Amino acid sequence: MQNCEADEQLQEKMIKALCCMQAQILMNSYVSENVVFKQIQSNEQLPFYSYIKDLDLQSIVRYIDIDQMDGPMIEQGRIKDLAYDDICFELYRDKIDLMFYEAPKYSDSDTNYADDIYHYKHGLYEYLKELYTIFRNIVEVEVTPDFFSTIPDITDKDERRLYYDKATKFVTTIKLKHLRQGCCVNRYVKDFTLMSPFIQRLLKEHKGRYILTNNNTDSLDYKLALLSCFRFHNEYNAKLFELKALRWEELKFSK
Repeated sequence: MQNCEADEQLQEKMIKALCCMQAQILMNSYVSENVVFKQIQSNEQLPFYSYIKDLDLQSIVRYIDIDQMDGPMIEQGRIKDLAYDDICFELYRDKIDLMFYEAPKYSDSDTNYADDIYHYKHGLYEYLKELYTIFRNIVEVEVTPDFFSTIPDITDKDERRLYYDKATKFVTTIKLKHLRQGCCVNRYVKDFTLMSPFIQRLLKEHKGRYILTNNNTDSLDYKLALLSCFRFHNEYNAKLFELKALRWEELKFSK
């Protein structure tokens, strides 16, 4: 009997530890997004229960304590006072490395990861470092969220995840495998529930076939399509980033 109780207590502790670890990672990442989008500021109290809901962690909240959420962005229940530029770059690094995790890397990548993106081969490292400038400029753009109505919703989280999986595969394959302009790309995009306006610019549809019309990875259209595949923790942040990108492009070409 005592052994059973001890096993149950051990199992409970393991579950709690895993849940806390998962929540800590998600919470710090979500704070990073919201600081970059200026929805929360340094030294503010962590809106713990609001973020629990936003991140769909209600089912494990009983295992989580706000005091255990310390990490890169959180300390003693408050948002750390960190340089905005550093937070922007770390957010970009995390999202770009998620997209290109299968790309070839130099063996020293892990040792330099703390303050840099992975050291990708074949010029990809330099390319992605330069792309950060566009990302940084986009997040600085002021927009009116009322215009969100112009961007379609993907309210189902599984559906949204599947879309980003497919969109990311399509856009990164253009870069990594040099898809030929004029080729049919139905295998990547035919079943999209919706399509970012930036990805649409790379394609044309003809008799049920999607044709790649722009495989120039140095073009602004491709770079914006790549950035449009960044995964954010909720639909609001995803739509906000896309709206900022559209506005940034509009301002760029109006000068």
